[in-house]
Amino acid sequence: MTLGVKQQIIENAISLFSENGYEGTTLNQIASSVDIKKASLYYHYANKEEIYRSCVNTCINYFINFIEESHNHSVYSVQSLHKFLFDFIFNIDEKYIRLYLQLSYAPYQFKDEFLEQIKNIHLILDAKIAKYYNNIDFDVNKEEFTTIILMFLESWYLKCCFIHRYGVLEKFKPSFENELSSLFKAIHTVP
Repeated sequence: MTLGVKQQIIENAISLFSENGYEGTTLNQIASSVDIKKASLYYHYANKEEIYRSCVNTCINYFINFIEESHNHSVYSVQSLHKFLFDFIFNIDEKYIRLYLQLSYAPYQFKDEFLEQIKNIHLILDAKIAKYYNNIDFDVNKEEFTTIILMFLESWYLKCCFIHRYGVLEKFKPSFENELSSLFKAIHTVP
C-alpha cells in the first residue's frame, strides 16, 4: 500500500523525531525525507509543532491498536501473557519505541497533552494486565503485579533502544526469555 504524501510525512517524521528528538529535527530534514521542498510541507501542516503532534498521536494510536489487537482472542494464561510481552518488545516498530521513550523529554508546550495520552495507554495496558492477574495465581497482589509487568516492559524498551543502535535485537531474545522466566518464577504460583 502506497502512503499519501501527508501520511508519508508523518511516517518519516516519526523516524526523524525518534532519532534526533524534537529540537534536533528540522523541517528541511522532514521535507527532504519525502522528497519535497520545505515550502510544500506548509500545504499539509501549519508548522513543526503540528507535525510533531501528529507523529505522537500516530505513535500513541499505534500502541493502543497493538495492545487491543493482541488481546482480541486472549485466554489470559501465562502463555498468552508471555506471548504478549514478547510481541510488545520484539514486534513493535523500533521508531515508535524510541519516540515513546522521548515523550518524557518533549518540549514544554506538549507536556500536559502527551502526559494525558501516556496515561491513557497505561490505563488500557493496566486493564489488560489485570485480566491476566484475575485468571492466574500470583504470589503478589494485583497492584504489585501490574507494576512489575510495566517495569519489565519499560526496562526492555530502554534496552531495545540501545540494542538497535549497538547490536542485533535477535541476539537478545534468549536474555529476554531468561529474564521473563525468572520473573514468572518469582511471582507465579504454579498449581
